[in-house]
Amino acid sequence: MGIMSNPFRRAQPDYEPGVRDTSVEAFEANQPRFRTMGDRILHHMRDGGIYTRGELARDLNISTSTMSGRVNELLRRGKLREVPDRVLCSITGNRVRGLIAA
Repeated sequence: MGIMSNPFRRAQPDYEPGVRDTSVEAFEANQPRFRTMGDRILHHMRDGGIYTRGELARDLNISTSTMSGRVNELLRRGKLREVPDRVLCSITGNRVRGLIAA
């Protein structure tokens, strides 16, 4: 496996494979693979808790507007549901519609 086999790693002239490569490869091998952002959201919500869009955006490190779009898709497909009572968002401090996996 050459230096350029990983497109995210910059080429270094005096680069020698070592422990760092093994650690990075082991870390990457143990990360779950998701086909879509929706799958990633549902995986994150697997504990059955109530989440807000803002909390999900923070936890998954994506913008709130992108999260809202993905959540709306999942709501339309019946994969998520909004809870009837508003919940306190730990991000904004506002009472908003909470989300649970369907």
